[in-house]
Amino acid sequence: MDVHMHSIQDEIMETLSAILSLQVLDAVPIHRGWLNLKWKVITDEGVMFVKQYSAERCQNIDLSEIYLTLRFQEFLHHSGIPCPLPIAKSGNLLHQTPGGQRFVVMPFCPGEMVKPGKLNEHQAHHLGRMTGKMHRLLNEGPSAHRHELFWIPPSISEQLQVWQKAKDQAERSGSPGVLQKLEKRRHLIERMNVQEFEEARTGWTHQDLWVDNLLFYPRELSSILDFDRLRYSYPELDVARSVLSGMLEGETLHINRVSAFLDGYREEIPFAPGEIARSLRLIWWLESPYWLTENMENFGTFPHRFSEEMSWLMDHWDELDERLGQA
Repeated sequence: MDVHMHSIQDEIMETLSAILSLQVLDAVPIHRGWLNLKWKVITDEGVMFVKQYSAERCQNIDLSEIYLTLRFQEFLHHSGIPCPLPIAKSGNLLHQTPGGQRFVVMPFCPGEMVKPGKLNEHQAHHLGRMTGKMHRLLNEGPSAHRHELFWIPPSISEQLQVWQKAKDQAERSGSPGVLQKLEKRRHLIERMNVQEFEEARTGWTHQDLWVDNLLFYPRELSSILDFDRLRYSYPELDVARSVLSGMLEGETLHINRVSAFLDGYREEIPFAPGEIARSLRLIWWLESPYWLTENMENFGTFPHRFSEEMSWLMDHWDELDERLGQA
């Protein structure tokens, strides 16, 4: 840990001790995620998870959005969703050090991370049911009225403009493999029936529901983590992201696990047979501009995984409706 990060850690741990009246015995950095610093903190009151919101990220986000996502997380925890409860002090869920470092504190959750594509049927079913329950709770009562969409599916011409920039840069770098994938992406963009996305329901959505933000026991979900990206969007994006992240193993999409997930989801939310195919096309429309790009060959482990998922969808595009028609 460099001197700057160590200084931030000391500042946050000192404030944590003061506001919660506990003794910090140890703070172990967690090297996951982007920009925000995280720690597993051992205290005399138990084990805590602490996340600092980096100044760089806070510059690009309205703080009211962070407060909103923490309130939603608090509500979901009290409503029976397995997610950690942000710890409040004097009603505040987002804490601040004298030096201006913002951070959140919550209990450290039990359970294990599962590698991409490795969810079993029991885990998939329970994740589906909890995802459906989360969507139902987020989108009923006072929260149910329509909000401005965080993301509106772009038109074909808008997607092609983004694609052209990526292609031009890829041609300058001279990577045949990247150019081949980009050409396949262009072909699918031109064929896309964007009108089908008008049938997708809108609502509050976790927006980052992949295996890195989930903990499991051997037969069920332990906890849903990291609600920072929760926005008013398309809930079926959570369905598609969970399916790709948890049930696509190499070149094999485990249909039995997809069906188990959707069976669980339907215990809480109506979801028609075969609708998952549209959800996968929708997430490809959202994510492919980020993960099928001119620099995809230089991605690290997790961006590379997302790129592989987008490539798999392209390779099996014409099979989605048939393979998933009964799922």
